[in-house]
Amino acid sequence: MRKLLVILAVMALCGCAWAKHIPDSAYQPGTLIAVRTVVAGSSCSNRAQTDGNVNARTDDSGNTSGTVQATTYGSSSCADNSRALYTVQVAGQRYVIARAITGKETSAMLLTLGWGAMAMKASVLANQLPGTRILVRSDPSGLYVKLGKRESKYNIVEAR
Repeated sequence: MRKLLVILAVMALCGCAWAKHIPDSAYQPGTLIAVRTVVAGSSCSNRAQTDGNVNARTDDSGNTSGTVQATTYGSSSCADNSRALYTVQVAGQRYVIARAITGKETSAMLLTLGWGAMAMKASVLANQLPGTRILVRSDPSGLYVKLGKRESKYNIVEAR
């Protein structure tokens, strides 16, 4: 059983090896116009701890009396989750796009209990400057951007 899980995890992480080849003629030339980050939510953590002591006495008739002293400490912290929005221009049309997580990446994360996210490749537009020439294709599931030999899937946030 363990061997099967290892094989499935490797297949999920290496799914790109079986991806179909898409000829460059399927792509249109485009340009990265702008990059910005936006807050896409927040994640918070909370912690609480109670310390104290109980001083109690029970008399001969079974009655108990005493005091309780307790101190509770609490803390919480929150951080913004941000995501990158890319503005690209293709054939005179401008699109604002955001990186999409593909089904293969979702499978890899589920099979590896979240550790697969560490193996996910960064978006092809990550660390690129405005003016970068790109290739773009679309299909019903989203927009695909190719840079060099790498391709990433994006969701269209806005079309102008």
